[in-house]
Amino acid sequence: MISVLIVLPSTQERPAPMTIASRINSIRQQLPKSVRLIAVTKQVPTDAIREAYDAGIRDFGESKVQETAEKQSQLQDLPDI
Repeated sequence: MISVLIVLPSTQERPAPMTIASRINSIRQQLPKSVRLIAVTKQVPTDAIREAYDAGIRDFGESKVQETAEKQSQLQDLPDI
């Protein structure tokens, strides 16, 4: 299986003209079904992670253990990520 990383917008970036869900759907339409999208969530708030989750993303990438632990505690209601 091939994986493709998508970067979710951080709070430090200006708002994107597209929603996270529309970006995910647009990317998915361009990729074969055998490709798995992985959302990069470095410096991304949990509400953006929830939006990506609602759009079907279940694989998230985080580079800092402390940030991962904090986000995991805030997202405990999403057991399949």
